[in-house]
Amino acid sequence: MPQSPPAAPPPSPLHLAVPAKLGDWFGPSVFAFEGMGTALSIYEAMELQDPRPFFNVVSSAYVVTFFLYVGLASFVYSAWGDGIAKVVIDDLPKMSSLTSEIALSVILALSFVLQMTPVFHVVERVVHQPRMLPHWAWPITRSSVVAFVALVGYTVPDMETMVNLTGSVAFSAIGFVLPGLFYLKLRPESKPPSRNRMSTLVNVAASWAMVVTGIVGAVWGVISAVPR
Repeated sequence: MPQSPPAAPPPSPLHLAVPAKLGDWFGPSVFAFEGMGTALSIYEAMELQDPRPFFNVVSSAYVVTFFLYVGLASFVYSAWGDGIAKVVIDDLPKMSSLTSEIALSVILALSFVLQMTPVFHVVERVVHQPRMLPHWAWPITRSSVVAFVALVGYTVPDMETMVNLTGSVAFSAIGFVLPGLFYLKLRPESKPPSRNRMSTLVNVAASWAMVVTGIVGAVWGVISAVPR
């Protein structure tokens, strides 16, 4: 007789808001949505004269992704509550879990080069100098970077902790802290017309809110991720 797939976890009470778990939520959430670094590198390579169509596509992609994330998370959590695993596919039946892992592997394989493009550019600008490595040696540089990333991924014992720390520290800086600081530093010093003063005040307040949110979220996320 074929064995039946493992039963789904039993339903448990729902806790829609747990302030003590905010640190566990912040890092993975920022990690899931942070793709602007890759998008900007693609935009730079395209050398577009008008950036509006490109950013319209990026904005639409973020909106669709948001509803997919929220819809799936809400459906799963409303069905199983706190009994669901942090990684949803861990609670799927064996065949469904295997299918999800294969699909995720294919997606990562096809998108890895896009995600690594900013890293390649930074490393090559530093390493490929006249007194270091010639420009034609870029395959060696990129292969070394990929090998290092694979080694780190293989040796990290807990991927959830890595995602939490990466989202809390690196992506919080990219998505919250640095954009706010850049605006506060680079905004025009001349007084705008009176009709634009309110807009400027709103932008300044939003920038400070982003900086504070990023710093507080990063600290809280790191505290939650570090084993006690």
